[in-house]
Amino acid sequence: PDDLLLRLLIALGLEESRVPADQHARGAQYRALLRERRILLLLDNAADEAQIRPLLPGTGNTMVIITSRRALAGLEAVDRLTLPTLTADEAVTLLQRIIGPPRAITEPEAMRGLARACGHLPLALRIAGNRLLSRPHWSVGHLLSRLADQDDRLDLLVAGDLQIAAPFMLSYRQLSPAAARTFRRLAVLPGPDAGLELAAQAAGLEPRQTEAALEELAELGLLQPATDGRYRFHDLMRLFARARLSAEETPAVRQQVEQQVVTWLLETAVAAGRWFEPAYAAAPEPAGGWATAQDAGGWIEQESGNWFGALRLAAAAGRHAEVLAVADAMHWFSDRWMHWAHWLEVYQLSAASAEALGDPRDRAVHLNYLSWAYTTCAHRPDLAETPAREAQRLAAVAGDLSQQGWAWTYLGFAARRRDDAAGAETAARQSLPLFEAGGDWDGYAQGLSLLAGSLAGAGRHREAIAQYRRLDALLTDPDRAPSPLVVEVTAGHVHLNIGLSLLTLRRWTAAAASFRAALPRLQRSGVRQSEARCRYGLGDALAHLGRVDEARVELRRAVRTARQVGPAELVDTALERLAKLHLGRRTAGG
Repeated sequence: PDDLLLRLLIALGLEESRVPADQHARGAQYRALLRERRILLLLDNAADEAQIRPLLPGTGNTMVIITSRRALAGLEAVDRLTLPTLTADEAVTLLQRIIGPPRAITEPEAMRGLARACGHLPLALRIAGNRLLSRPHWSVGHLLSRLADQDDRLDLLVAGDLQIAAPFMLSYRQLSPAAARTFRRLAVLPGPDAGLELAAQAAGLEPRQTEAALEELAELGLLQPATDGRYRFHDLMRLFARARLSAEETPAVRQQVEQQVVTWLLETAVAAGRWFEPAYAAAPEPAGGWATAQDAGGWIEQESGNWFGALRLAAAAGRHAEVLAVADAMHWFSDRWMHWAHWLEVYQLSAASAEALGDPRDRAVHLNYLSWAYTTCAHRPDLAETPAREAQRLAAVAGDLSQQGWAWTYLGFAARRRDDAAGAETAARQSLPLFEAGGDWDGYAQGLSLLAGSLAGAGRHREAIAQYRRLDALLTDPDRAPSPLVVEVTAGHVHLNIGLSLLTLRRWTAAAASFRAALPRLQRSGVRQSEARCRYGLGDALAHLGRVDEARVELRRAVRTARQVGPAELVDTALERLAKLHLGRRTAGG
């Protein structure tokens, strides 16, 4: 600060011989000069608050703009502007301005890919653009192919004395030892972000120390904090952290950290998933440190990128028993969060692990899960039959009646999705005696639901309603009722599906009542796609009853929910219904 004051006083016209030696006297003289002028002062790349405070003016007409890698949270009475990463379009525009439109316009997809490889960071984009300018014979695609290898990307993002890693290193060198260790070791995480608990596992520090380290990293811009208490690497910053890990930690330590993180993620995923498994959820003290199933489900969703990444690593490393344990634990939760994009791969991995281990019952279980994922998540019922048939054969070899019943049920799910109501009914009727003989009342409830749904699919709605009411009675039968968690989810769907059949039968009042009974159960269960369908059904019933304003409310809620989680076709259906209501009101008013 003392040297900066000297430079500023000279820039303001003061002779160096008249500048006081004492810093406080220099500061007073500096502020006195600023009071007489109208000045814009730019303090670029400030290190910390202590460097800045002596340079701030007192009263007068000076405006100060400060840029810094740190947040400079200690400065008072300032307006802060956090600069976000450029958008994809902004990044492409900047690249185009650097290399010129004639060259950029011929490779639009490569331009977008290059912008992504640069993480949309202006300095990285400038470096990439300058490299292309200095090599006119290179295409944009050629440079992009050279940047494809993440391990080499930072080394290649160099143009003369411009290096993308240089500003990262400036910030890294300011870190405390604990923060630097945390930064390096977070590079081993398989997912894009982390919460405090996972970060502590990677860093090998106590939670309080880890929290302080994460805040320090966020303060220097090396991590991006989110509002939910999680922290995320910028893509290029993650590569830099990985490079520091390789340079500063031994291979043995790196492997130990990776193994610890993967093992913790797999074990915690099993503990969280078991909150939704009927056999475990009924225990007096379910596994894990969560107070409620909702908290456990929140962990599964928040850390999905990490535990799923750990599952991939475990499968590749031949840790097959752990892969099966995670997939088993997640099975019942996957019914609640079916719009997640990776269930198919989860069960592809677990089916492969079961095959590697060779137990016929385990193979049947995980092939059944895979069949479900093909039908429900991938929307490929045409691919669901093969794993279900093989599961059926293996379950018979193992003498497992329950898994034979589930194989029939998944065959029926696939048939329903293919609009084969007769095939679905046959599969459902085959599954029920198997479930009953095996004493699997959770499965029996699903088989009965499939039977009712197949009848509805065939247009036999009165028979379908009778079967749904039979299922509703089963849910309260003390000798044959499914597990409590299954009861809650199933009850919501029973009332939803009865409502849908009643709609078809034009029994609007009864349908609305059934949808209203379903809604709170579906909300408690967290099955949001079914909630969207329920709100649409309720809105449709209310519209037929002439309660247009209430109908609009429910239809709009259906649109909002379906936009978030699906089903996608419901958005268009609900919007079309809203448009008809609007047109009907205009016609009536005209």
